[in-house]
Amino acid sequence: MDHENVLIIIEDDGTESILPLENGAIDGMQIDVNGKSNKVRITRRQKFVNCQLNMHGDRNTLEIETSLMPIYHSLFHFTPPGNDRVIKIGSGFSGAAQFRVVEDNNYIHLGNNCMFSWDVTIMASDYHTIYEKTGQVFNKAVGGVSLGNNIWVGCKSMILKDAQIGSGSIVGACSVVTRQFKDENCVLAGNPAKIVKRDIRWSRASPDKAPTIAALETPDIEKETPKKWRIFLQKIGIIKA
Repeated sequence: MDHENVLIIIEDDGTESILPLENGAIDGMQIDVNGKSNKVRITRRQKFVNCQLNMHGDRNTLEIETSLMPIYHSLFHFTPPGNDRVIKIGSGFSGAAQFRVVEDNNYIHLGNNCMFSWDVTIMASDYHTIYEKTGQVFNKAVGGVSLGNNIWVGCKSMILKDAQIGSGSIVGACSVVTRQFKDENCVLAGNPAKIVKRDIRWSRASPDKAPTIAALETPDIEKETPKKWRIFLQKIGIIKA
């Protein structure tokens, strides 16, 4: 199967099952693949609902670790035809997005425990060329898009080519991220986005039910927190498993 398009399923015991990647190979995801040596790598437990994969070209990779809940209404778009592109999503993801890679050797990397709202777009390169007066290409992607761990992206936000977002950060609703933000635990907002607040932490709990930071930071939190809440805090990275 060296030149075939493959679906790699990671079983609960860590072993891998290798299947042909073709239409209907993944429940809940419409697949359009054209090329060779492309692969999708997911866990057996991963669920999709009304998602779409377009993968045109050679040696492209979609890799998704087990999400916090099923991935709904998301697009994984490796078009127009190109080679050696990667979309990689870490464990604990929740939400929906359009993930688009265009240029060869381009990528989108998400860390663990990222939470997206609705209508989020990540586009790792432009679709069309802009020339400078000298005739040189102005808008080629330099690298890919990289998001750290535990990042919350608000609704209708866009994250564009060469962007980077540090772990623990928030992207405000309707923001457009166009550059690298390496600082962690920041709020980014605006078009183009800029840092509007630093030294923050966030929780998946609604504000009226979330514990205070002081409570989270007590030395005996792992003993004092009820089991179900402790498991929740472990999933979002507040306390260690």
